[in-house]
Amino acid sequence: MIEVIITFIGVFIFLFVFWKRLKEDYITNQVFSVATLVLIGIGIANIISRFYFNGWWFWMAFTGSFIGVIAGIIKYRLRFFEVVEAFVIALLPWLGLTFLALAFNTEVKTVIFTGIIVLLIIIFGFLDSRYKTFTWYRSGRIGFSGLTVLGLFFLIRAAVAVFLPNMVSFVGREDSILSAVIAFLSFFGLFNISRVRT
Repeated sequence: MIEVIITFIGVFIFLFVFWKRLKEDYITNQVFSVATLVLIGIGIANIISRFYFNGWWFWMAFTGSFIGVIAGIIKYRLRFFEVVEAFVIALLPWLGLTFLALAFNTEVKTVIFTGIIVLLIIIFGFLDSRYKTFTWYRSGRIGFSGLTVLGLFFLIRAAVAVFLPNMVSFVGREDSILSAVIAFLSFFGLFNISRVRT
């Protein structure tokens, strides 16, 4: 029952935040169509993980959701970093609620990640309001906050996976490698958009 309630609240928050971040640049139908693709990706991934890759639910959901984002970007020809940034901040509250539910149902240690996600949301808000004032971020391009927070999340996850590889959302020490790769790609993307176009 708790899982259903958490999912309902998480989906609602995701849709609202995703729409709020993109509503000024894209028409509502496009925004919600991309969001729907994300939800479909998560839904399919959850079904597959439940029957075939039970321990990989986090990675399956992340992959499914990201495929949904990419499909939406390609279909509607949207700006990649702008949509990814909206995707990151919209997904964080839902993920935080999921970890909180896990803390109540199966493993108290997962509440740590709920606290980390709350901190990342605060960091996102701070960076989002200040990144254009950073003199070293000369391009001023959107995507800074989203990629930074995404990189930090997976960097922290990689570190935790080394010491607590048996947590519910982890797949063992392999999780640290996968998380480190995503963190590297996020920071590499951040480096690319920070460069001033000539």
